Amino acid sequence: MRPVIRMARSTALVAATLALSIGVSTSANAVPSTPDRVAGQIERVAPRASLKAFSRGGDGRITARGRVSVAVPESPSGAISLSSIKGASMVFGLPDVAADSVRVADDGTAVYDGASVDVAVQATATGARVLTVLADPGAASSYTYSLAEGVLPVINADGSATLTVPVAEGAVVELATIAPPWAKDAEGKAVPTHYEANADGLVQVVEHKGADVAYPVVADPHVDLNWANFVVTLSQAEQRILLAGGITGLGTAICAVAAPVCVPAAALLAAGLQWLVDRGSVCTGSKPRLRMVAPYTFPIGGAVFGCVK
Repeated sequence: MRPVIRMARSTALVAATLALSIGVSTSANAVPSTPDRVAGQIERVAPRASLKAFSRGGDGRITARGRVSVAVPESPSGAISLSSIKGASMVFGLPDVAADSVRVADDGTAVYDGASVDVAVQATATGARVLTVLADPGAASSYTYSLAEGVLPVINADGSATLTVPVAEGAVVELATIAPPWAKDAEGKAVPTHYEANADGLVQVVEHKGADVAYPVVADPHVDLNWANFVVTLSQAEQRILLAGGITGLGTAICAVAAPVCVPAAALLAAGLQWLVDRGSVCTGSKPRLRMVAPYTFPIGGAVFGCVK
């Protein structure tokens, strides 16, 4: 593995010379391949998660299958794709820092080797972890994850992010949630990090430069696909349009940008209209937006309605 930067080079040189001079066999202590080295660095500091191994299928694609399947590109310039058994799907770009094509570690982690930064993808039960492994102080401090056209990241108060698709003025479909960011150095110490949103996508900033850290530093956005349910939020203005009979217009707008939810969205809007009628008014006060959650099979299965900030 790459040495922890704090370790003196002279110490490592003496140890290596001593091992050779006394005839220690190197076969049992062989340096791990890049994918296994990176996977080991991640395992030492990353939060526990239920992971699915990547493997190359008969079609040549490297995929981890489950209720949410994750496919990784051959090149680090591509994007991972996530798709659920319920019909949800999205893409999430890799940061443009690695150089080599993907290789799979023994534990099933997909790894792209880079000079100062390696990129790794791990498939989870409901999405994927996309990890950057910063080798030294020369590594960049920000990493951009591109999104499909029309998808906008919204940074939440707890540091997490929601990937949204605006479908009309004040109407939004939520595709996925990005868990609050974390970054840790080689000794497990937290490194300050946060998300930002810009025109290029979601950006993770890792404040490692000039800090008292032991390299490598591992950082991770965890993409959690809304695999079983879809979410639609309406502003007060869109709620009034719904009450005024605007189901068709809102439904058409949703179908135009979020095809997987086209059919159930029409049923959800009708149910949302009834919820507002029963309520007697649009959402007001400190919680002015209507949030509607339903399975992709709706109207089979129940929906949840509520006013949110």
